[in-house]
Amino acid sequence: MISSQASKLRPKPSELPWFYKVKIRPEYDPAILVTRIKEPRRRIKYAFETEEQARRDTRLVQAYLETAPTIGRTYLLPKLRDCKPPDRPCGMTICRVCIRQYRRALVSETLPHLHRKLDQGYRAFHATFVYSQRRLRFEGQQLKVLNQLLKLPHNLRVWLSNNGLGALMISGNIEFDWNKAEAVWEPHCHLIIMSENKQKLSRAFRKYFASQKQVTKTRAAIKQGQRISEVELVNLPRALAYTAKFTPKLRKSRKRGEVRLRKRPELEDREKYTALKWLGILAPDDLAVRRKLHLIGSAGRNPRIVAADD
Repeated sequence: MISSQASKLRPKPSELPWFYKVKIRPEYDPAILVTRIKEPRRRIKYAFETEEQARRDTRLVQAYLETAPTIGRTYLLPKLRDCKPPDRPCGMTICRVCIRQYRRALVSETLPHLHRKLDQGYRAFHATFVYSQRRLRFEGQQLKVLNQLLKLPHNLRVWLSNNGLGALMISGNIEFDWNKAEAVWEPHCHLIIMSENKQKLSRAFRKYFASQKQVTKTRAAIKQGQRISEVELVNLPRALAYTAKFTPKLRKSRKRGEVRLRKRPELEDREKYTALKWLGILAPDDLAVRRKLHLIGSAGRNPRIVAADD
């Protein structure tokens, strides 16, 4: 039953999620640091969402769940309606108000550690990997499909440790988009990784994807999509916030010559409800990939501070 699984993943009503316990320092707050940037011939970089925007998006989710199937109406909707941050937040991943607080806390607690690593000579890289060999179908019980998704962060952490890469400092999350053409969910991850150089990372993750199991009906012989780019110091807050979006989208293949859309289309119908149901069951940390980071702890005696206008 989905309720028994959900009880293990959701915090108890009396527990306050960790991200509401964090005292967010202004010098590390993405709500202050992440501003709107418009550059010629480039995508607009949007400012960090305001609390009012988060509340508006949550109201839209509530309106959708009012006409959704049973689990959406009887399990998710009441929790969303009863959300009263900061004293009685629901902490759910589909609540944009709680996720906004989660992202703020995550960035503010992680940035000092990345700055300390930069001072030691490391460089920050944003890595995006598409798990083309781990595509998820609707076939069978959906909880089994969801469990496959939950295994990905653990599998990656184990692989890094077993291959001598356990010392890498990593912060990121697994997400999933709907591939309409193939009718599958495509998991992918966004990671911030501290490493000496890009070549070392590229070699490591080529080896990681090559180590995946043999081709089956859900593990296709498809080239793994990956992109690794260096992140400048001033862009670290934006990059960190981007790794924890929790916004499944519609993935459409582009024909040759077609212009890439500025924003991916929203999900519809069964896929939209499935994404909301999965995110409603999952806690924000269930899909997290973090190594060598203590979210609540010391970041060194003299962490570098990034001013809002740097």
